[in-house]
Amino acid sequence: AAVSVSKQALALAQEASAKPLEGDARVSLARAQLGNDNSGEAVLSAFEAVRIFQDTFDLESEVAAQQVMVSAHIKGGDAEEARQCAMDAMARYKDGGFKKMEATMLLSLAEANLQIGDIEGALVFYKK
Repeated sequence: AAVSVSKQALALAQEASAKPLEGDARVSLARAQLGNDNSGEAVLSAFEAVRIFQDTFDLESEVAAQQVMVSAHIKGGDAEEARQCAMDAMARYKDGGFKKMEATMLLSLAEANLQIGDIEGALVFYKK
């Protein structure tokens, strides 16, 4: 039910040409897809949301979509890709001086490292 409601919200946002709402609907859709164990589709939905939020310069929404994308990769069994996504996003936020977003992605990176079994990698940033 959540997937179909999210798809309806997405269609309405697209019809209204409301990019921020479309991004929010894509994040909701990705979360619903994760709830239905459809991690592949969740990755795609979250990726599209990230692109929309980058285009609209909405960093807080972008980092939320990044988190969902990392979680979808982990749930889909691709923790290495999750780690790479988190590292790339974290580096981007660090370069831009966005400490809150960097910290959020640090937590996602730690989660991915734990899934890989890299406990040291999960803790290395906390030791600095």
